[in-house]
Parts: sequence; structure tokens; C-alpha cells
Amino acid sequence: MEMLKNQTEKKNFINEDERRARLDKKNERARAKRRTETELDKRKRLEKRNEKDRARRREESTQDKKIRLGKRKLISSEESPQKRVTRLEDKSALQKKHIQNETAVQRVSRLAYVSTLQKKRRAAESSEERAIRLEHDNTFKKKQLESESTEQRTARLEHISNIQKKRLDTESAEQRDARLEYVNALQKKRLDTESAEQRDARLEYVNALQKKRLDTESAEQRTARLEHISRIQKKRLDTESAEQRAARLEHVNALQKKRLDTESAEQRAARLEHVNALQKKRLDTESAEQRAARLEHVNALQKKRLDTESAEQRAARLEHVNALQKKRLERESSEERALRLQQMRVFQQKREAVQNMVQSDDDSTAPLLQQTFARTRMMKFHEELSSIDFNICSVCLETFSGAKMTKSTICQRCCRDKKDPKLYSTNNNMDPGEVPIELQVSTQ
Repeated sequence: MEMLKNQTEKKNFINEDERRARLDKKNERARAKRRTETELDKRKRLEKRNEKDRARRREESTQDKKIRLGKRKLISSEESPQKRVTRLEDKSALQKKHIQNETAVQRVSRLAYVSTLQKKRRAAESSEERAIRLEHDNTFKKKQLESESTEQRTARLEHISNIQKKRLDTESAEQRDARLEYVNALQKKRLDTESAEQRDARLEYVNALQKKRLDTESAEQRTARLEHISRIQKKRLDTESAEQRAARLEHVNALQKKRLDTESAEQRAARLEHVNALQKKRLDTESAEQRAARLEHVNALQKKRLDTESAEQRAARLEHVNALQKKRLERESSEERALRLQQMRVFQQKREAVQNMVQSDDDSTAPLLQQTFARTRMMKFHEELSSIDFNICSVCLETFSGAKMTKSTICQRCCRDKKDPKLYSTNNNMDPGEVPIELQVSTQ
């Protein structure tokens, strides 16, 4: 029995040696054949082998698949780091060569197959596996970004920009709406979950980028940017509803009030100076039609505000006007005070003349200016005339309404006159002097 066992082991040993020798010869013939085969034969052979592998894997059971993957994992764990690096390099080289030689149809088929596998794997993974995968991807991406050179980074960004531009040019209206909706949802979610420190860091980064872009933009780029912003703003204003407009104005007023409450004295002075300069520039360049339209709009707004104001608002407005008038009287010079008093005396004389005419007896046979209806209408006319704010120009010494005064003491005509001396000034002998007493009453 022992002898039979020894003979069997010897025979098995011989058969093993023969098997190995036979396999070596077969592999040698296969290698020789592969060295002489053409590219087409090689592609057919690889496709045939891959088809066999796919057919075998489709037919294998779950247990066989686990055994196969376990063997591969065991082999990978037992190999040395040097062998692993060599294997991965060879695999990458073969994969790169295969990708370079594949056709467009093969590439589309490969990407579709990879996408299907990736989608299937991600759908079946658990939350822990997803967290591990994302952490691994982020670490790998961060390491890759840190080790890339300037040329690689430029090439990567250029490639991403080209792909994004191509995708944006070919997307439909529905795809664009879906993309914007998805982006807005992500942005809203990120803004809702960010902390105060993250928000400050984000705003600081955005302001730095915006400042850098504004400092480096040319005049044409700035003009195009402002024109684009104006067009978008005009379109948004034309399409907004009454509720949206009210909410927008309320938001703007709240921001403006907050900014005014927190600004310093220097900032307020600089702001008022800038506003006055812009207003002066706009008034100097406006035409007669624009000025008339502006004054009409201002008067309409003022009349509407006066008609709708309450008793408390009217009292507060009059108190404010009185405070401003008192402040102006305290700061006026002696010349301004003399002009103001002279204007007041002229109006007082006109009012007294009208009152004297009204107090006289009513006589139908009397002259027209002494009759009741004429005196009543004249009194009404002078009452309305006295309600108008008149100012005396310090250059031509003529009386104008407040709407025709560009400055506190100079009329528009003298302000537009840039000659020296001015045409209607006293230096040009254009002051006829005070109106004689004999002529003051006759002007009524």
C-alpha cells in the first residue's frame, strides 16, 4: 500500500512537470504569435477575450463573484509596494494607449458604460460608503491641485472654461431654467447654513475680487458693464409687480436709513458734497424743456404731499421750515438782510394800498378802481401775489420768484452771464435807482 502511494505521488509529480513544460511552450508560442500579429488581429483577440470574460462573469453566481473578488483582493494585499506601483503604471500605460487608439464610437460606448456602472454603484452605496468616497475624492483632488504647476492649472481652467462655454451654447431654454433653479437652490441652502464667520470671509473674498476686477477693467469694459447693468435693471423694473416694487422700495429705504444712521461726520460731509456736485452738474446741463418738466414734477409731488398730510405732519413741517428760516436769518449778512427788508417794505406798501382801496365807500358812479367788485378782485390778486416767495437779485436788483433763483441772492440771468462786469449790474450803470414815491402807487 505504501509502495502504491509512492508510485502515485511520483506519477503526479511527473505529470505536474509535464504540465508546466507544456504551459511554458504554449505561452512561448502565444508570445511569438503576438509579436508578429498586426494591430487588427490584436484588437480582435482582445475583443474576443473580453467577450469571453464578460460572458463568464454574467453566468457566474454571486458566490463565485465573491470568491473571484476575494482572490483579487488577496493578491493585491500580498504584493509588495514596488510590484503594486509597477502594476498600476503598466495598467495606466495600457489604458492610456487604449484610449488614444479607440474610435469615437468606442469612446462613446466606453463613457456610457462607465457612467452606468458609476450610477449603479452610487445608487447602491450606503451613507458611510458615500462619505468615505467623497472624503477620498476631496483628498485626492486637493493633493492634485497642490502639486500642479502654473501651466497645468492654466490648461485645466482653460479646458473647464471651454467645456462650460460649449455646454452653455448648446443647452436649451428648459435645460437653462433647470440649471439656474438647481444653482439657486444650492446657493440658498449654502447661505442658510453658513455661519457668521463664513459669511464675513465670503463677503471679504467677493469684495476683494470685485475691487481687483474694477481696478483692472478698461474704459470700454466699464461702459459695457454699466450698460449691461442698466439694461437688466430696466428690464426688472418694467416686469415687477406692485407688491415687488413696494418690497424693493422698503428694502432700499431700510438700507439707506441704516447707512445714514451709522455714517460718521466726515462720511456725511463727503456724501453731501458729492450729491451737491452731481446736482449742480445736472442743473447746469439741463435744457429748458427738462427744467420745465422737472419743476412741474416737483410741484405736483409737493402739492400731492401737502394735500395728503395730516395735522401732525403739517405741524412738524412748519416747525422744520421755521427752524431752517431762523437758522438762515442768523447766518445772513448785513447786505442780505438789507435786501430782504427792502423786499418786505415793497410788499407791505402794495398791501396797504390795496387795503385803503377796499376801505373806501362803494359807489357805482365812482371810478372803476373805487368800485366794490374791482377792489375785491384786486385784493384777491394781491393776496395771491403776496403768497409767492419773491427774492431780489443782488446783481441786477430785480425782483424774481424763488423758482427763478439759482442761488440765494443771484437770479438765473445773472448767473448765466459770465462777463465782467455783468450786463445788468450796477457796475455797468444799469441800476435806475429806487422807484419814486409818486410812481409806487400808480403801479397798482
